[in-house]
Amino acid sequence: MKLKLKRYGSNKISTIGKFFISGLQVCVTLEDEHRDTKIKGQTRIPAGTYKLGLRTVGGFHSRYKTDSRFSRMHKGMIQLLNVPNFSYVLIHCGNTHKHTAGCLLLGSKVITKNKGRPDEEYQISQSGKAYKHVYPIIAGALIQGEEVTLEIVDMDYLPQLPPLPVISHKSCVSTCSLNSAPRFFLASEYDTGFNGCPLLAPSG
Repeated sequence: MKLKLKRYGSNKISTIGKFFISGLQVCVTLEDEHRDTKIKGQTRIPAGTYKLGLRTVGGFHSRYKTDSRFSRMHKGMIQLLNVPNFSYVLIHCGNTHKHTAGCLLLGSKVITKNKGRPDEEYQISQSGKAYKHVYPIIAGALIQGEEVTLEIVDMDYLPQLPPLPVISHKSCVSTCSLNSAPRFFLASEYDTGFNGCPLLAPSG
């Protein structure tokens, strides 16, 4: 099974994304912000492709195992394996950046707090609903022995890029270059597809 997370909006506090299973969008995500240098508990994991597994020890596992919302379906916490410079990266419930320390939070809707201010942050709502929708699909595949991978793609952040090559046409020569400064993209710069759209949407 192939999963994909497309990060499409970030600010100085948090990151939001769209989560896809087999090409269909099933929910939204919330993570910590991007940092070039990791700060423990305040940094999202690097983009890349990761294998998933079930973690059947630890505090999250114990809590979800006895939580009345999840106990009947819980088989272990979904964990991203072999994440560089990170340990125990899980997929779980939460609503704000304070509920994650590098993990992926699932939700049904994105909320922007303090929009346009220096302390702007993203939050997500209906996290339990989204988790109960997604968890059985992934956990079921893992229990059946299927390999499950998650590809994380950064669409919100451009690192420093080299100049574009010189373009020459007849007697006209021009040089084009990209702004070398990294920038963050706000969610409003993309068609999020959340308002008025069904929960499941093709990835395109």
